[in-house]
Amino acid sequence: MSTFLANLLSKETSGFKKFIEDMEFVSGHKSNDLKLLSDIKIATNHKIKSLGLNPSDTTAPELYHALNNLFILHDNFIVKKNNLKYESPLSDTLDKIVATFNQPVNAQSVFSLKPSVIRKILAKNQPLKTSVLLGHRSLSSMLKNENPRIVLSVAYYIESEEWKRSYLDLLKELSISDFEYKKIELIVLNNPKFQKISKAILKLNKHSVISLENIGQILIIPLNSRLTIGFSILTYAYIIHQLKLMVRFSKFIQNQQFNSHLGATISTLFKNTELIDFYVSKYGFSWDSIADFTKQLSTLSEDEREDIILQQSPSNDNQLNKILMNIEPALHFWFDTDKLGYIDNDETVSFNLLDVCYNGYNRLSLKDSSNLFMQEAVSSALIAKYFESGECSNQLSKQISGKLEGNESLQIFKNRVVYS
Repeated sequence: MSTFLANLLSKETSGFKKFIEDMEFVSGHKSNDLKLLSDIKIATNHKIKSLGLNPSDTTAPELYHALNNLFILHDNFIVKKNNLKYESPLSDTLDKIVATFNQPVNAQSVFSLKPSVIRKILAKNQPLKTSVLLGHRSLSSMLKNENPRIVLSVAYYIESEEWKRSYLDLLKELSISDFEYKKIELIVLNNPKFQKISKAILKLNKHSVISLENIGQILIIPLNSRLTIGFSILTYAYIIHQLKLMVRFSKFIQNQQFNSHLGATISTLFKNTELIDFYVSKYGFSWDSIADFTKQLSTLSEDEREDIILQQSPSNDNQLNKILMNIEPALHFWFDTDKLGYIDNDETVSFNLLDVCYNGYNRLSLKDSSNLFMQEAVSSALIAKYFESGECSNQLSKQISGKLEGNESLQIFKNRVVYS
């Protein structure tokens, strides 16, 4: 792996380098990192020029300052476009943000669990803490009177680890008939009955936007505060990030709809922290990539699968990014910046909108800035390039379905993927 990419990722470089070496060995391709490096540098230089800077002599502090100024400017655009005012109650802002995403031009549709299926899951695995916080004396009362998607989303965040394990076990029973194709809902939990729930979630969660990939719903926790600089664009960016995760999971369901072991595969991918946490959190593995890797679990031929996929294809990242442009045309700057970064004198600057928003909103210095989302995007793109090789894809597919034995499996998979 190139020195530039290793520095850009700033991960446990030795471990990730070994992983890439394994990928190169199996795929037979040894230059995918150089191809990605070239793409990143060309796109980054283009963005630097659009900021009025010279890529050949721009310093990291100069670029970081320019991106922070743009973050503030674009937040001002959003506030004016929505007829908001700084220091006004956040409730007004959240309602208008939700209204923006719920407009037909911005609405996104995904595969999500049916309400009847969610109720069955909740009946088998009772979220007692959630029921009490919502003021219900019995589970039947809660299931009868509450939105099951809200209950499941909330329960996943506030119930015990044992409850979560039971929930993940129940996912093994799922089949494609348990899903429906529906528009994603954005809901602000501003009903007074959610006050206790909101406090419990905020204690455990670092942000006020929560969702589960298989629910088709995004919940926003109302904050008892006032609108400050950066909050609007940060919230928009985070919601779009959650939408992308849902769309990618929906693609996975779509690609796997004829897999007779769909539920077991979903449960494995959610339950197996060695796979999900290691790849998604540490290396930025996306549902989109996993969907590609597990296609051959289907009983259909490649041509038949592609026909099915083309019949109903969920929105891609570019379509989701267009939501920003619908909000404010100037936000076009942030298109395709997810994996862009700049290094100068061992200082790294991320162009990823979520990183820029997080750093700007929290007024972090360059030294203390976060590049997490950019790092995940870069590593995901690098891994995806190697998994374009049929051999890599085939091996991970078998690994997920538990069919690899002995020396067939890559060492990295044997070390990281464990089945219960």
